Amino acid sequence: MVTSKNFGPREETTAWTRHETAIRVKTTQGLLPQLRWRRRTLPLVIMAWLVPAIGFYGHAKLNMPAAMLTSENYTDRPIYSFWINGLWGGNLSAMGGGGIMCCSNFEGSTEKITWVLDMTRKQQLQGAVEERHELELAIPKRAKGERYLHVRFDPGNKVRLGWSPDLFSPFESRQPATAKTSSQATSTSSHRITNKEQHSEHKE
Repeated sequence: MVTSKNFGPREETTAWTRHETAIRVKTTQGLLPQLRWRRRTLPLVIMAWLVPAIGFYGHAKLNMPAAMLTSENYTDRPIYSFWINGLWGGNLSAMGGGGIMCCSNFEGSTEKITWVLDMTRKQQLQGAVEERHELELAIPKRAKGERYLHVRFDPGNKVRLGWSPDLFSPFESRQPATAKTSSQATSTSSHRITNKEQHSEHKE
């Protein structure tokens, strides 16, 4: 004979609660390995992002940005073209300045300068011919903030290199504006005193 057992409301609630508890225990046991794995891999993921970022920041701090190239010609002959380690610098008229070329890091200790001397019509009639010259020069030490490498061509096929933070030639002295203004003011004051003294002498 088969007998059936009827559960009361309280017994049914207790059975359902036990069932839910068993499910939660199983779910928690299944999530624990995943949580442990995530905790182990999280530092690795952070390091994978952090190391390249630190390397890029350090490279940017330790290495100078690319510099621009400018030039000036103090010879009586035009320069058809010139190059510094293969970077074309443009052309220059006689006793004239060149443009701005971009860009190179100029990281070597020496630079190879190649230039081609051109000629005016008058110089050609006098027998001048096109000339190609090459020099290897030690590049000056570059300071922070210096963005322009100046190339200066002097008579006698001499070349100079110099760094500058702007287009002002590093081969010329920079006279402070305050000193110039002070000098002008002193000169004007002296001129006024002299005029006053001359006027007094004339009156006497």
